Amino acid sequence: MGESRGHTTRLCGTLTIHRLEGQIDYQNLRDFVEAFFAEEPSRDLIWDLRDASLDKVHAHELEELAERVLELAAARPGGRTATVFTADAGYGLGRLYETHHELRDSPIEYRAFRSMNDALAWLGYPPEDSSA
Repeated sequence: MGESRGHTTRLCGTLTIHRLEGQIDYQNLRDFVEAFFAEEPSRDLIWDLRDASLDKVHAHELEELAERVLELAAARPGGRTATVFTADAGYGLGRLYETHHELRDSPIEYRAFRSMNDALAWLGYPPEDSSA
């Protein structure tokens, strides 16, 4: 995979979908978190990482990212974040991130998924249009 690319879509004012593609590192993730919280963050967020490689992201960096999000969490009361992965390694990192927030009693709820439709359902949104 080559360089990383990101695209953010805000839907209905309550859901942001951030799609990352290519080789992702800690700085890519950190930059998005900072930009997301710099504006009025939506209640719900999906990190679409189905076409991303997280091989360069380490567990200790995810812990650092989680700590930064905890510092910013007051700006997003009742927030819910879903992460969507196709690769097993990425899904494992997503579960690690989810667990870190659970152990820290984060005010933001996190769940890792293997399908976008499962993530959308958990957040209460309709499934992707599979005919597109």
